[in-house]
Amino acid sequence: RTQLTPYLGNAGPGVFIDSADNTKYFQHGGATIGFQSQYYGSFDGGNGVVIMANSDHNEIISEIVNSVARVYGFKGLSQSVIKNVVTLSDAELQSYAGNYQVGPNFSLTIEKKDNQLYARIPGRPMVKLFPESSAIFFIMEAPIAFEFVKSANGAVTGVILNEKGHKTEAKRITP
Repeated sequence: RTQLTPYLGNAGPGVFIDSADNTKYFQHGGATIGFQSQYYGSFDGGNGVVIMANSDHNEIISEIVNSVARVYGFKGLSQSVIKNVVTLSDAELQSYAGNYQVGPNFSLTIEKKDNQLYARIPGRPMVKLFPESSAIFFIMEAPIAFEFVKSANGAVTGVILNEKGHKTEAKRITP
């Protein structure tokens, strides 16, 4: 009971508690170089799924969770989201490239290559960013949005990482 009681936001000891469609799930994922894992278990009904994959790209995890949720009718577990991708000019994309300070020992690099933005976190594979507007981008691997912040004169000053409503602001440190 203690493990499934959130004490810090949606976190309990060793698990995270998610709720959708009036259904609660406890979950946790993990990764190391070459491997990804994720599990979900429902509070009611005994529904659950455990996935372990030999891959650095965790998009397969979401696809498996979505498929299991649809096939077995696990209410609230499907993470399918439909987003529209817009086209931005090379100059617009280049304006976001740079380094961003997320925390004291944690930085994020945004790179532009071949009319596409990529995000690089030290020790993790580079991920492709897809624009859904002129300042908001998303990745396929996780429900994380990158909301770029601009000054009054239009210069990019930072980025807000938004993961399921949990926002972390990162200041731009180099263009």
